[in-house]
Amino acid sequence: MTAPTFPNVKAGATDSFGDKIPDWKDQFYLLVDDFQGMRQLLRESLRNLGARFVDQAGSGGEAITMLQQTRYDVVLCDFNLGNGKNGQQVLEEAKIRELVRPTTVWIVVSAEKSVESVMGAAEYQPDAYLIKPITEEVLLSRLN
Repeated sequence: MTAPTFPNVKAGATDSFGDKIPDWKDQFYLLVDDFQGMRQLLRESLRNLGARFVDQAGSGGEAITMLQQTRYDVVLCDFNLGNGKNGQQVLEEAKIRELVRPTTVWIVVSAEKSVESVMGAAEYQPDAYLIKPITEEVLLSRLN
C-alpha cells in the first residue's frame, strides 16, 4: 500500500472555510503507544504530513516524563498502554498537573470501537477519538 501524498501547505494558508491551516512542520507531537510498530506507523504518517518534531513514549510513565520536559501541540495516545497508567489516566494527570497547554490537541487512539466503554464518565475528555487502524486521511481530518 502506498502512502497518500498531501499538498504542501504554505504557512498562513486558509482552508475553504477561512480557517488557518496549521503549519505541520512547526508542531510538536508526542506519540504514546506500548506497541512500537504503531508508534512507527503514526510517526511515518505525521512525517508524510510534513511534521518534523515527533517524540515517542512506550508507556504512560514515560509519556508523563516527556510531558514534563516538552510542551507538545498534539498528543496521540493509545488507551491501552499495558502495565501502569492507561491513556485516560495519562490525560487526566497531564491536565491536573498542567503538563499540557489548553490549546494542546489530545487524541485518544484505540482498537476499542465503543467510545463510551473507553471514555465512560471521565472528567477530562480528549479532543478526538480514533479507532485503529488509522489512515493518513483520518489523521489529517482530525488534526484539521
